[in-house]
Amino acid sequence: MSFDIVILKPDDDSVADISEVSEITPLGDRATVSNAFNSVFPGCLDGLITSADGYSVDLLLNGSPVESAQLTLHFGQTWSEEIGDRFTKSLGSICALHGWVAFAVSDNSRVAP
Repeated sequence: MSFDIVILKPDDDSVADISEVSEITPLGDRATVSNAFNSVFPGCLDGLITSADGYSVDLLLNGSPVESAQLTLHFGQTWSEEIGDRFTKSLGSICALHGWVAFAVSDNSRVAP
């Protein structure tokens, strides 16, 4: 199974739903954004997949400077609430550090931080 997530830097970082986002700031230059994601999810960039703790992640960066990132979480039978919590904590830490917000594509809800 998979779960798609969009990462943005909304001007109002208190939004709970992507539909509330009216203005965004770029995430940053490609090298900075790539290094940030690669530090948490090694090998995830531009279609490459990284595996850890029973899941895989691949990431696409959009724009120059990067305006958004699309992260796809792939998981299977070994997925558990504990693994989900570790994934969310990792994603939340990178987002909080850079002022980014992650939203679920399926229902537009805020995922992290």
